[in-house]
Amino acid sequence: MKKKEKLHSIFLAPTVLLLFVVIVSSTNSIATEQNISPTSNTCVYVTNFGSNTVSVIDIATNIVTATVKVGTSPIGIAVNPAETKVYVTNQGSKNVSIIDIATDMVTATVDVGNNPEGVAVNPAGTKVYVANAGDNTVSVIDAITNTIKATVPVGIAPNGVIISPDGTKVYVENTGDNTVSVIDTATNTVTATVIVGNRPCGIEINPKGTKIYVTNFGSNTVSVIDTATSTVTATVDVGDGPYGVSVSLDEAKVYVGNAGSNTISVIDTATNKVTAIVAVGDAPNGVAVTPDGTKVYVGNAGSNTVSVIDTATNKVVDTVNVESIPVALGLTHIRPLTVLDTTTTLSSSIDQYKFGQQIKLISIVDAPLQGTRKPSGIVTFMDGTTQIGNGNVTSGQATLMTSSLSTGLHSITAEYSGDNSFKSSTSPPLILTVLEPGLEQQSSPMNNSPFKGILATISQNPLVSSIIATVIGGIIVVIIQDKYLS
Repeated sequence: MKKKEKLHSIFLAPTVLLLFVVIVSSTNSIATEQNISPTSNTCVYVTNFGSNTVSVIDIATNIVTATVKVGTSPIGIAVNPAETKVYVTNQGSKNVSIIDIATDMVTATVDVGNNPEGVAVNPAGTKVYVANAGDNTVSVIDAITNTIKATVPVGIAPNGVIISPDGTKVYVENTGDNTVSVIDTATNTVTATVIVGNRPCGIEINPKGTKIYVTNFGSNTVSVIDTATSTVTATVDVGDGPYGVSVSLDEAKVYVGNAGSNTISVIDTATNKVTAIVAVGDAPNGVAVTPDGTKVYVGNAGSNTVSVIDTATNKVVDTVNVESIPVALGLTHIRPLTVLDTTTTLSSSIDQYKFGQQIKLISIVDAPLQGTRKPSGIVTFMDGTTQIGNGNVTSGQATLMTSSLSTGLHSITAEYSGDNSFKSSTSPPLILTVLEPGLEQQSSPMNNSPFKGILATISQNPLVSSIIATVIGGIIVVIIQDKYLS
């Protein structure tokens, strides 16, 4: 029992991730039924409870493009409807970090109650609601001034928070007393309390605002609430220890992360039956569906990964490594990025080498104004106008091993492709010298010259003693010594 209690303390924010399962708009707290397809700059934000960071994943590549330092034990996450800010609740430091999406940097921190967990933003983007599990309250933050405007008493150990599409009601699931509190946003008072299953942990509302789905960790079920009557109309059996929950944009499917059985249950909303079970990583918590419904992202708190599920096949098609204990996911759809300039440089393991010898080309992609974001994408290595090969950019660097260059001088460049956050750039040329087979290099490169001086001895030719190639006044001068004349 103690072990399960510890797990529960770690996995308290699944509710928040679902908020970004669908498209953000002014008609829903986090989502609406707009037909917007995910673009190449759609990103998933993942709170890493154990490392005090937020990972940013580009869903076009499933690559982590930034890691943002936030407060202590980040657990809940929400994106405002304009998709300019990300709100992260920090359970350990009792505050909310506000991330600027354009720069992936924390621009403000707001103190709230004890053990803040769930967080949601109203459709207008003017108010942020935070569930404080340690105080049994909800803090109401003015998003314009970043100050607390109200504190609302709710049930015991409130965790997840969602908002109705019209912004008039806030729903808070209370883990400690197995209830959902309904708050009137006009008066900041609780107007109804709905009894659900044992130890509710996750909560989500469908895009139309007619149904609420609550995961009950202690009873391995999902409660379905009719928002018109504030009553439970169905209870669905799922896996062991359900936490995160997310509804597809078309409202046809509900995805539930089962932390105890390492699976995702797929519920058909028409029948309230589980139609598929998908094996994922260890202790799945956060769940988020892409806007077009083709992919589901799952934060696996026990394996420090994010599983990517293809909804057509209900199979995991990719796994993304993140930092320690990922628990909640937020999804932006049309990310308003500032595309930054880059500088690409190129070097090699050696500048002069024999034909057929392997060398390493090293390209560094730098962006001095990048903040916490790191360039990703591809670097193409060119020999003049001829492509040598490609290298993936990892931590701002791409490399290529090659032995294909012909003898002579080569002008090598590295062309960075750019990505959604960074502009393309090309390095200055790097001049490499490839010696003929059988030649021995004896000189070092000339100073202040784009070319390299060479002193080589030819042993195969009985008529030639030596060749000296150098640069004088920008002109290559080759001196051949005849052994019979020297």
